[in-house]
Amino acid sequence: FPVTIRKLVFLVSSASDSYLVASGTLEKGNFSHVRACLFNTDNGKQSFVYLDDKLISSSSDTQDLGSLVFDTSSLIIGSGSRHTILDYDFLPRQTLSGAIDEFRFFSKQRDEETISKFSKSQMFATGGLEAYFRFDEPAGNYSMKDIVLDHSGRCLHSRISNYIPVRYRDWE
Repeated sequence: FPVTIRKLVFLVSSASDSYLVASGTLEKGNFSHVRACLFNTDNGKQSFVYLDDKLISSSSDTQDLGSLVFDTSSLIIGSGSRHTILDYDFLPRQTLSGAIDEFRFFSKQRDEETISKFSKSQMFATGGLEAYFRFDEPAGNYSMKDIVLDHSGRCLHSRISNYIPVRYRDWE
């Protein structure tokens, strides 16, 4: 099978004042551990993207984005929506075509050892964990399959827009 390369973009914006972008590429059809970070530096915040624990990109500058208000702001993942801010215009060619196993959002910087320790295992509510979506809600017959439960202890349960149920087959 030919390898298909896709662009991965981590964009953080603050209202219409400033933004940070870090982007790279990944192979479609393979599981990849993606980590997108927004770190505090002496000059402000800077964004970084890691693929399978290797740094692949960082933003070329730093910005003072202030505090991210997670309880009342939208978190958009793989929407395929256009995002224009100041001189940056992001127009994706397609929406997310893949699967997300888990999504974790931390408000505190974590060291490499801790990140590696928990990168392939589930975790439980802990300090700095603001949102934790496992995307593995139980199978069965119930009407609201577009719900994702927050396992961070903060009860930020959410709905998935454009949800398309997947039908599983037994692959032999």
